[in-house]
Amino acid sequence: MRLVWLFLITVTVPIYGQLDTTEQSQTKTRMAVVPFKNNTGSKQFEIITAGIAESITTALSGSGKFDFVERLQVDKALSEQDFQMTDLVDSKTVQSMGAILGVEYIIIGDLQKIGTRFRINARRMRVSDGKLAESASASGEEDDLFDMQDEVAEKLIEQFEQHNEK
Repeated sequence: MRLVWLFLITVTVPIYGQLDTTEQSQTKTRMAVVPFKNNTGSKQFEIITAGIAESITTALSGSGKFDFVERLQVDKALSEQDFQMTDLVDSKTVQSMGAILGVEYIIIGDLQKIGTRFRINARRMRVSDGKLAESASASGEEDDLFDMQDEVAEKLIEQFEQHNEK
Protein backbone atom coordinates (compact mmCIF):
# COMPACT_ATOMS: atom_id res chain seq x y z
CA MET A 1 0.00 0.00 0.00
CA ARG A 2 2.86 2.38 0.81
CA LEU A 3 4.34 1.75 -2.62
CA VAL A 4 1.05 2.72 -4.27
CA TRP A 5 0.93 6.01 -2.34
CA LEU A 6 4.56 6.71 -3.04
CA PHE A 7 3.97 6.06 -6.74
CA LEU A 8 0.91 8.34 -6.83
CA ILE A 9 2.74 11.16 -5.08
CA THR A 10 5.75 10.78 -7.35
CA VAL A 11 3.57 10.96 -10.46
CA THR A 12 1.08 13.67 -9.45
CA VAL A 13 3.37 16.25 -7.85
CA PRO A 14 5.38 16.96 -11.04
CA ILE A 15 2.18 17.10 -13.10
CA TYR A 16 0.56 19.52 -10.65
CA GLY A 17 3.69 21.70 -10.73
CA GLN A 18 3.59 21.84 -14.53
CA LEU A 19 -0.07 22.82 -14.54
CA ASP A 20 0.59 25.59 -12.06
CA THR A 21 3.46 26.98 -14.15
CA THR A 22 1.38 26.92 -17.33
CA GLU A 23 -1.46 28.70 -15.56
CA GLN A 24 0.88 31.43 -14.28
CA SER A 25 2.43 31.87 -17.71
CA GLN A 26 -1.00 32.39 -19.29
CA THR A 27 -1.80 35.29 -16.95
CA LYS A 28 1.40 37.21 -17.71
CA THR A 29 1.33 40.08 -20.18
CA ARG A 30 3.58 39.49 -23.19
CA MET A 31 5.83 42.41 -24.18
CA ALA A 32 8.85 43.40 -26.24
CA VAL A 33 11.29 46.19 -25.48
CA VAL A 34 12.97 47.63 -28.56
CA PRO A 35 16.33 49.43 -28.42
CA PHE A 36 15.88 52.99 -27.25
CA LYS A 37 16.65 55.84 -29.62
CA ASN A 38 19.74 57.95 -29.00
CA ASN A 39 18.58 61.58 -29.14
CA THR A 40 21.68 62.98 -27.45
CA GLY A 41 23.42 64.05 -30.64
CA SER A 42 26.46 61.96 -29.71
CA LYS A 43 27.28 58.48 -30.98
CA GLN A 44 29.08 57.64 -27.74
CA PHE A 45 25.67 57.06 -26.13
CA GLU A 46 24.56 54.39 -28.65
CA ILE A 47 25.69 51.62 -26.33
CA ILE A 48 23.87 53.29 -23.43
CA THR A 49 20.56 53.28 -25.31
CA ALA A 50 20.90 49.56 -26.06
CA GLY A 51 21.68 49.01 -22.39
CA ILE A 52 18.61 50.97 -21.29
CA ALA A 53 16.34 48.56 -23.15
CA GLU A 54 18.15 45.61 -21.57
CA SER A 55 17.96 47.09 -18.07
CA ILE A 56 14.28 47.90 -18.37
CA THR A 57 13.56 44.39 -19.66
CA THR A 58 15.46 42.88 -16.73
CA ALA A 59 13.70 45.07 -14.16
CA LEU A 60 10.23 44.44 -15.58
CA SER A 61 10.78 40.70 -15.93
CA GLY A 62 11.92 40.61 -12.30
CA SER A 63 8.41 41.69 -11.27
CA GLY A 64 7.06 38.33 -12.46
CA LYS A 65 4.11 40.00 -14.20
CA PHE A 66 5.43 39.98 -17.75
CA ASP A 67 6.79 37.62 -20.39
CA PHE A 68 9.28 39.14 -22.81
CA VAL A 69 10.41 38.39 -26.32
CA GLU A 70 14.18 37.96 -26.25
CA ARG A 71 16.27 40.82 -27.58
CA LEU A 72 17.76 38.75 -30.40
CA GLN A 73 14.25 37.98 -31.68
CA VAL A 74 13.33 41.66 -31.50
CA ASP A 75 16.52 42.68 -33.36
CA LYS A 76 15.93 40.01 -36.00
CA ALA A 77 12.33 41.11 -36.57
CA LEU A 78 13.39 44.76 -36.77
CA SER A 79 16.03 44.04 -39.40
CA GLU A 80 13.94 41.55 -41.41
CA GLN A 81 11.00 43.92 -41.65
CA ASP A 82 13.29 46.93 -42.17
CA PHE A 83 11.66 48.85 -39.31
CA GLN A 84 13.41 52.05 -38.36
CA MET A 85 13.32 53.07 -34.71
CA THR A 86 11.72 56.40 -35.60
CA ASP A 87 8.90 54.59 -37.41
CA LEU A 88 7.94 52.57 -34.32
CA VAL A 89 5.97 55.50 -32.92
CA ASP A 90 3.51 55.18 -35.78
CA SER A 91 0.46 53.19 -34.60
CA LYS A 92 0.32 50.96 -37.69
CA THR A 93 3.98 50.08 -37.37
CA VAL A 94 3.53 49.26 -33.67
CA GLN A 95 0.60 47.01 -34.59
CA SER A 96 2.56 45.30 -37.35
CA MET A 97 5.65 44.80 -35.21
CA GLY A 98 3.55 43.52 -32.30
CA ALA A 99 1.80 41.01 -34.52
CA ILE A 100 5.13 39.71 -35.84
CA LEU A 101 6.49 39.33 -32.30
CA GLY A 102 3.25 37.99 -30.82
CA VAL A 103 3.10 40.56 -28.02
CA GLU A 104 0.41 42.69 -26.41
CA TYR A 105 2.67 45.69 -25.80
CA ILE A 106 5.87 47.18 -27.20
CA ILE A 107 8.01 49.46 -25.06
CA ILE A 108 9.80 52.18 -26.99
CA GLY A 109 11.80 55.13 -25.75
CA ASP A 110 14.70 57.46 -26.06
CA LEU A 111 17.63 59.05 -24.28
CA GLN A 112 17.98 62.83 -24.42
CA LYS A 113 20.78 65.11 -23.26
CA ILE A 114 20.82 68.86 -22.72
CA GLY A 115 24.02 70.23 -21.24
CA THR A 116 24.97 67.80 -18.49
CA ARG A 117 21.40 66.60 -17.86
CA PHE A 118 19.93 63.40 -19.26
CA ARG A 119 16.35 62.22 -19.61
CA ILE A 120 15.10 58.71 -20.30
CA ASN A 121 11.60 58.49 -21.79
CA ALA A 122 9.73 55.21 -22.15
CA ARG A 123 6.32 54.51 -23.66
CA ARG A 124 4.35 51.30 -23.45
CA MET A 125 2.37 51.06 -26.69
CA ARG A 126 -0.70 48.81 -26.96
CA VAL A 127 -0.39 46.58 -30.02
CA SER A 128 -4.14 46.04 -30.48
CA ASP A 129 -4.74 49.68 -31.44
CA GLY A 130 -1.24 51.18 -31.60
CA LYS A 131 -2.04 53.69 -28.87
CA LEU A 132 -0.07 54.82 -25.86
CA ALA A 133 -0.92 52.80 -22.75
CA GLU A 134 1.56 54.33 -20.31
CA SER A 135 4.65 56.48 -20.26
CA ALA A 136 7.40 57.19 -17.79
CA SER A 137 10.49 59.35 -17.64
CA ALA A 138 13.38 60.10 -15.34
CA SER A 139 15.99 62.84 -15.37
CA GLY A 140 19.45 63.21 -13.88
CA GLU A 141 23.16 63.49 -14.46
CA GLU A 142 25.26 60.97 -16.38
CA ASP A 143 26.23 59.24 -13.12
CA ASP A 144 22.51 58.71 -12.43
CA LEU A 145 21.73 56.78 -15.63
CA PHE A 146 21.44 53.38 -13.92
CA ASP A 147 19.16 54.77 -11.22
CA MET A 148 17.11 56.51 -13.90
CA GLN A 149 16.60 53.21 -15.75
CA ASP A 150 15.36 51.58 -12.55
CA GLU A 151 13.07 54.53 -11.86
CA VAL A 152 11.50 54.31 -15.32
CA ALA A 153 10.94 50.55 -14.92
CA GLU A 154 9.35 51.02 -11.49
CA LYS A 155 7.02 53.71 -12.84
CA LEU A 156 5.94 51.46 -15.73
CA ILE A 157 5.19 48.59 -13.32
CA GLU A 158 3.19 50.89 -11.00
CA GLN A 159 1.16 52.29 -13.89
CA PHE A 160 0.51 48.82 -15.28
CA GLU A 161 -0.74 47.63 -11.89
CA GLN A 162 -2.99 50.68 -11.48
CA HIS A 163 -4.59 50.23 -14.91
CA ASN A 164 -5.12 46.51 -14.43
CA GLU A 165 -6.83 46.92 -11.04
CA LYS A 166 -9.73 48.82 -12.62
